Amino acid sequence: MGHLKILGGFYYSSVQDIYQFNIWQVADGAAVPGDATHPLDFTGIPFALLGHDLLTDTTAEFGRIEYGLFDDRLNLAAEVRHAHDSLSNSTIGGPVIQSTTFNSTTPRFTIDFKLTPETLFYASAAEGVKEGGFNGKTDGTVALLPNQQTFTPEKNWTYEAGTKNVLFGGRAIVNADLFLVKWSNLQIQEQPSNGVAGQTAVITTNIGAATSYGVEASGDVKVTRHFDTDLELAIINPTFDTGTTSQRFVGYCTGTVCPANGNVSGNVLPRTSRAQIDGGVTYKDTFMGKYDWNVHGEFTYQSSQEAEEMNLAQIPSRILFNASGTIKGSNWDFTVWGKNIFNHRYVADSFFILAGSVGYGVSLGELATMGVTLNVHY
Repeated sequence: MGHLKILGGFYYSSVQDIYQFNIWQVADGAAVPGDATHPLDFTGIPFALLGHDLLTDTTAEFGRIEYGLFDDRLNLAAEVRHAHDSLSNSTIGGPVIQSTTFNSTTPRFTIDFKLTPETLFYASAAEGVKEGGFNGKTDGTVALLPNQQTFTPEKNWTYEAGTKNVLFGGRAIVNADLFLVKWSNLQIQEQPSNGVAGQTAVITTNIGAATSYGVEASGDVKVTRHFDTDLELAIINPTFDTGTTSQRFVGYCTGTVCPANGNVSGNVLPRTSRAQIDGGVTYKDTFMGKYDWNVHGEFTYQSSQEAEEMNLAQIPSRILFNASGTIKGSNWDFTVWGKNIFNHRYVADSFFILAGSVGYGVSLGELATMGVTLNVHY
């Protein structure tokens, strides 16, 4: 006879976002001005939702049922969440000008089997939703078409199968999994279809679909009583599906460097590394019979990333090294640490914008940083 577990719950939230941009001095207690009153505010710049007040009320019911068999070595579970999102858009201090609702039902199914106390196999399938929203009725330069005043939720199905293992009497832990993610109604920023290239602000719209699949693995090994190692890696292939286009490139691409119709089919999703590897080593011992101490070194590697969906520019790959040393007493610990210890200069991110010409705003990563940390436990 199996074991049955049932769980249920309810969730409510209310979130208010005020889109108001002013760079200026305002007296304590005074209201922030809503109209352009000086050269240093952004109200004269084309920007969707500028000067708007967005309110989102969310209610959700969720439940889980789990059934265990063979002394709970085999577990089957099903979960479901039903959410109701009520959105309203008002000008600041004014009446509601837009309202809509989104309903979603997202299931999740899991199965896991303990082959032995040290070996587990599992698989899951789950649907996820990213909330829809408003672009407003104008971007500041043109009146948006009715079908572009809102954008719908983005959805994905994620499938995963893997194993978790404890080996050599607990001296090693090795985990691995395969995954597949299928997106639909992918949300992306682009110019309105009735906008003017380089003169109209971007809005959020839904385009085509994307697929990502890959493998992840991790391992922790106690080589000796004093020496530990760990390694994690992920290999990912994230691409746009056939038939996906990005309208914000229309008017910029001529068919020579990129397709004139904005076709991004087969391109890699932006800001995603196709390979990531992290590894570290730790040496630990005891000092004077009562103080534990360790030294730790680690590296992180990430392959290059595409800066935008047309794959015209890349953020280069990078490898960084960190190190630390810690000594611990009965109720305290003291650590000397360093990040990016070889002072590698690298690009951490790139903000992409189309405004008259193609532009990339590069953000550099943190250079060598060192410090000390003292923790006292009471």
